[in-house]
Amino acid sequence: MSNGQGPSGHAGYIPPEELAQREAERAASVVVPNPAAVVSAAQNAVQDVSANAAVAGGRFEMDLDALKALLPEWQEIADKLRRMRERAQPLPGLRQPAKDPGSTVQIRAARSHALAYLASLQQQFVYAQGYVDKLRTAIDNYGKRESANTDAVRKQG
Repeated sequence: MSNGQGPSGHAGYIPPEELAQREAERAASVVVPNPAAVVSAAQNAVQDVSANAAVAGGRFEMDLDALKALLPEWQEIADKLRRMRERAQPLPGLRQPAKDPGSTVQIRAARSHALAYLASLQQQFVYAQGYVDKLRTAIDNYGKRESANTDAVRKQG
């Protein structure tokens, strides 16, 4: 819901179905931690903030401390996804255990699953690393603005 409005047309509204889905994903991630659940939870949080910001005028802002607090968390997520991706690289090259029809079917399924897993990890990594890059840019821009404002105040005397 990129406009921050749910099906009811009210800003900040999250339909019960989506709330139930989020709760199910959260509960599943507690039982079996999943990097996709981490990214999904982060995306839901951003969506919630955006939806609630719509109520407050259509945007939200973070101060420098908030940006700096988020950066290591997102960097940790990106690093974890990178390591998972690296460890999973050999999976599509698994060898067939025997030359029989059952093993042939099994290895095809295993390779297909491995490729899908790698693609999923790649998508999640790109998203997380992109968020890290945006946070760094925002922190850098914030610092530049602060420096320019400080210089302007000094010039005013």
